[in-house]
Amino acid sequence: MKKALRLIRDIAIVLLLIFGLRAFQSRGVVKGELPEFTITTIDGESFSASDLRGERVIVHFWASWCGVCGMMEGSVDRMSERARVVRVAVQSGDAERVGTYLDSKGLSRDRMLIDKSGALADRFGVKAFPTTLFIDADGTIRFAEVGYISSFGMRARNLMLRLF
Repeated sequence: MKKALRLIRDIAIVLLLIFGLRAFQSRGVVKGELPEFTITTIDGESFSASDLRGERVIVHFWASWCGVCGMMEGSVDRMSERARVVRVAVQSGDAERVGTYLDSKGLSRDRMLIDKSGALADRFGVKAFPTTLFIDADGTIRFAEVGYISSFGMRARNLMLRLF
């Protein structure tokens, strides 16, 4: 009986640490109403907050120099085949440099925004990479995940957006 209680206690402590850390990491990320912005896509076109309204969307902030971001690249690329995913390359160089990086990894250029200075990431309160935002059709940021998120986790949160 003592072993079972210790096991339950240990599991509770681990879960508390995991969820506490996630809450701590995402504490500065904007939640609620989508902030206004305008930025350039990898193709040189203008993209603004209004382009994110009207359907559920996942906004994924990443950087080419981020190791964890590299581990998520394939998952995010595959997710973009199932859902609307907008990726934001932060402080990763200009459009040409980001394009070269994507091509070298065999990744899609579709809906890729270039945040060369990090100003858009700052506007969203993004302090660590990767950061993934889940936005409902009304333009409300419902979930923010900082750090690695599995393919299953991305799909689950995307499905949860349907509840809002």
